[in-house]
Amino acid sequence: MASFLITGASRGLGLAFVKELASRKSSEVSNIFAGARSNVPALQELSKTDPRVQFVKLDVTNPESIKEAAAQVEKKLEGKGLDVLINNAAVCHYDMQKMTNPTVEKDIMREMTGLEEEFQVNVLGVQYTTREFLPLVEKSELKKVVNITSTSAQSPPLPTRLLLGRLARPTRSQRRL
Repeated sequence: MASFLITGASRGLGLAFVKELASRKSSEVSNIFAGARSNVPALQELSKTDPRVQFVKLDVTNPESIKEAAAQVEKKLEGKGLDVLINNAAVCHYDMQKMTNPTVEKDIMREMTGLEEEFQVNVLGVQYTTREFLPLVEKSELKKVVNITSTSAQSPPLPTRLLLGRLARPTRSQRRL
């Protein structure tokens, strides 16, 4: 039985992970910690129907919030480790629909608005969260940390020409995708 913590679990891919794990047998998944800044109705409903789903207040940009969340999870695990940490919380301030317009694309790339918040959440948040939860992960059987990265988790994909075309040639692994 594996235990999971998913950050950014209030919507999108994070909420989908929580739902998928809740659909698995309790012999496979023992605890599902849904980390998010607020306990949204979808998580409340899941935790009512499945006691394995437990909301954990977690703001990945706030080191104190992360420490409190790690202490809460450690207490609930009762001496066992956290098998899988899924760093999923992320932000993207670009309107992906507008990115297909070459004129708007140039303006967005020049301005880079929201870059500080994106760095705080998407880079430092992952580092802070992993650092705090790593002792629990190291105590577990599976010992897995999964980092989800995407600029389009809730939007249509960016045009390939923007992702690869002008920025860099695709690597061998990107060509295989």
